[in-house]
Amino acid sequence: MLSKIKAIFLSHALDNLYSVIEMQRIIQRERLRSDRTGHKFSLAIFQEMGHSPDKRNAWCLARALLRRSRLTDEIGWFNASQLSAVLPHTAAQGAFTFANDVCKMIADTTSQLAFTVYTYPSGWFQKKGESEQPRSTDIIPGPTAEPFNRPSSCAQSDSQAATLTDIERDAEESEAPFKFVKSMETLFLKPLSWWKRVIDIVGSFVGLVFALPIMIPTAIAVMLTSKGPMFFVQERTGQGYCRFKMYKFRTMVNGAEKERAKVSYLNRMTGPLIKIDRDPRLTKVGSFLRKTSIDELPQLYNVLKGDMTIIGPRALSPLPNEYESWQLRRFAVKPGIACTWQAERRKERDFKKWMRCDLRYVNSASFWLDIRLFFKTVLKVMGRNGAC
Repeated sequence: MLSKIKAIFLSHALDNLYSVIEMQRIIQRERLRSDRTGHKFSLAIFQEMGHSPDKRNAWCLARALLRRSRLTDEIGWFNASQLSAVLPHTAAQGAFTFANDVCKMIADTTSQLAFTVYTYPSGWFQKKGESEQPRSTDIIPGPTAEPFNRPSSCAQSDSQAATLTDIERDAEESEAPFKFVKSMETLFLKPLSWWKRVIDIVGSFVGLVFALPIMIPTAIAVMLTSKGPMFFVQERTGQGYCRFKMYKFRTMVNGAEKERAKVSYLNRMTGPLIKIDRDPRLTKVGSFLRKTSIDELPQLYNVLKGDMTIIGPRALSPLPNEYESWQLRRFAVKPGIACTWQAERRKERDFKKWMRCDLRYVNSASFWLDIRLFFKTVLKVMGRNGAC
């Protein structure tokens, strides 16, 4: 009888913590707040290792979290088996100190506890130079855990904590990614829906087959009218800040990127992009290819490969460190050939409005929205209202 009462008490105590849905809302709220204020926040996730979670151990962990937390911290369920703590205005070092303290507080009751620390914004993209940007193999696929053992190895854990602090301090001073901190941006990535990937594969394959009679003469025309390769290949930033090579038919003179500074005074786009009406670097056929959007047909190959999707925020050339913090939310989904901006407002020149359009799509993407944007884009192209 006593054990049943105790079990009911433990269950009730755990139910009073924030639910999974509530914690997700809290994390999103802190992310928005961080984007506005520029302050970092961290997320510490805890899980028992080696056996199925026990309610008594979970209750001991919850009690330790509540005792160690500040009034501004939020404690709740990250998922069905993991408790978590949202730590506002806390960088990685403070989050690790918090997590280690909690583990020590319950070391006598839990055989082995694992914790993961995420921080936002992660800050690795603040590094200078395109070559330093991570590629798809560098993106963390999901949570990993840093175990904390029983008191028998407590001295080793204390040493490890000190080492982590030293590493983190050196990492923050050099603006290099902290080896043991996970990028919280990975938690916000939205996987591509199965139906969308099926449409991408079928649509891009069929599109390449039907576009072949157009692409072959286009390639010949590009080669005959100007020196240089037929394709313009440029690294773009995709989902989760992955860098990939995007293919287009070359519409400008060879080496046009090197002349960017010379024509920057003609730029009519705000922000990090350059959009020039009647760009002097365009070749004889380049203007026609852009008006008709034929230059973008090779991007169907990127869609077939899985680097891009047909409908999604445009894959742009600026590096992540050139965006404002709130604009980086567009990288939660795969980039596409066309999106709201291209379908409805492509003649406007306000970069922030463009980013807001992308974020509206990220927040409300659906099958029917993709269909609507696809047909709107087709009508724009048929009206020769392509990129200038």
